[in-house]
Amino acid sequence: SQESKVSEQLNLMAYANSHKQRKNQGVVLAHQVHYLSFSQIDAFQTCPLHYKLRHILNIPTPPNAALSFGSSLHAAMKDFYASVKAGVRPSKKLILDSLEGNWIKLGYQNKRHGENAYKGAEKLLTDYYKKHFRPDRLPLLLEHHFMIPLERKEGKKTIYLKVGGAMDRVDE
Repeated sequence: SQESKVSEQLNLMAYANSHKQRKNQGVVLAHQVHYLSFSQIDAFQTCPLHYKLRHILNIPTPPNAALSFGSSLHAAMKDFYASVKAGVRPSKKLILDSLEGNWIKLGYQNKRHGENAYKGAEKLLTDYYKKHFRPDRLPLLLEHHFMIPLERKEGKKTIYLKVGGAMDRVDE
């Protein structure tokens, strides 16, 4: 029954004790890490439990305004530069159309909060286009993925790890 399942649920301390008992019985509970990205390393340095929940147990993080805002701007800039590199004439309209096409509406407190954030993003991109965009200095690469294989000997055993990620843009 549902009631008996709830009564069997372990609290954190009971789980820790049962984990120790299983470990002592020879059950291997370790997670092998073969790949690390910057975000995984950052999550672990911030909070090892957050790393475990997000990257080992794959528990999704609920959307939030800051992440949606940053991801929207990132994607808009990527699309803008990809369009310009493909031969589309750069313009304020092009960069704002890129924002519109990449805007993530999730995570805002309400519709007004989302609308204000969108206006802020428009201002940021407009200011960027007017003050910092240089058509003669386009990035060489966009979203360039990389992976660095590492290995370490521990006695007769070799431990392999790959560290990788993506560089948003690579300039000359």
